[in-house]
Amino acid sequence: MTSDQIRLDFPARGEYGRIARTAAAALARRLGFDAEATGQICLAVDEAVILLLKTRGEMGTVRVVFEPSSEFLVIELSHMGDADASVDRETVARFRAIATQTVDDFDVNEQRCRIRLAKARPVPF
Repeated sequence: MTSDQIRLDFPARGEYGRIARTAAAALARRLGFDAEATGQICLAVDEAVILLLKTRGEMGTVRVVFEPSSEFLVIELSHMGDADASVDRETVARFRAIATQTVDDFDVNEQRCRIRLAKARPVPF
């Protein structure tokens, strides 16, 4: 499978976060993830959006880029807003605790307000 990139931009407001979760769920199911893994992906995406909004606020745009490959579903989320916003340490700690339990790999770049999630694709039967 070649790598396809799906990009989603939405206003940096809480009520639009559901769009990222819905897109993640639809893509995960299409890629063969079971219901449990799909739920884990959705939870990680939700928490990433919460972290971005608490760190940068509800101004600007949130970008979500989905990159499925034969081995992983990689999701990169970033906030395209005010670069001078402070990092909410409590929310970062909460995100890290949840991401550890829901995805196989993750990275939080606090200075650039970018989060990368990766979940291994299921092995086909």
